[in-house]
Amino acid sequence: MRVTISSASGVLDLVDGPLLNRAPGPGIWGLEKDGLEGWYEPAPPRAESVLIPQMHGGYWPAHLLVGPRILTIRGFHSDKTSAVAEAVARDRLAALITQELTVHVQDASGGRSVTGFLGTQPILRPINAWRAGFSLVLTCPDPMKYGREAVFPTIGNVITVQNPGTADTYPIIEVSGRVTNLTLTQGDRRVRWAGNATDLRIDTRYGIAYSGGVEAGGLIDDAVLSLPPGTTPVTVSVTSGARVQMRVRPAWH
Repeated sequence: MRVTISSASGVLDLVDGPLLNRAPGPGIWGLEKDGLEGWYEPAPPRAESVLIPQMHGGYWPAHLLVGPRILTIRGFHSDKTSAVAEAVARDRLAALITQELTVHVQDASGGRSVTGFLGTQPILRPINAWRAGFSLVLTCPDPMKYGREAVFPTIGNVITVQNPGTADTYPIIEVSGRVTNLTLTQGDRRVRWAGNATDLRIDTRYGIAYSGGVEAGGLIDDAVLSLPPGTTPVTVSVTSGARVQMRVRPAWH
């Protein structure tokens, strides 16, 4: 197993077991045995059943949702070469406190990632003269684990999308060329955009359309377009000459 923590200040590469990897800067960073907590379990549910007055049982929740993922990473830093190595390592961990962190885990399931921030202070605890342990507790507002992004083009007037995960995922819609109208239909859900833009990009999770880095046009019908596990056909209608594709990351609970 390999756990990679990426941030604006660099990368920490933690390798499980005896195959330790030297990260950038002094010292060796590693993952403790069973050093991941909250990775192999889904995020906790945040749905509840409200009791029905004067009747047995309760009401069924309107939605079955989960809360943020809390991920704990327990690792160590070791260095026999410098008296200041521990101080350097402590500074490196402290620098993560205000940064967005992307955690990528490579194991028997393949590579999957989450993004979050530190919910508690990172503390480096001395174990002996050359080794110190640490714990990083991340809060991941988006609790899903994501795989490698894939791109699906329009063939005819249909985009056939594959989501090999176990959870719904929200695609990025990209339009190349000049576009004044765009409609995507998936079952009884529809996303319709109108405006005047070149090279449009729509984030379906947040319902925002961009062109050249700024918001463009408007979403007339903006029902959330989420792609369930498996194969999903999406029908496309777009301005003549424009090309549409979807960027999709498979998602797991």
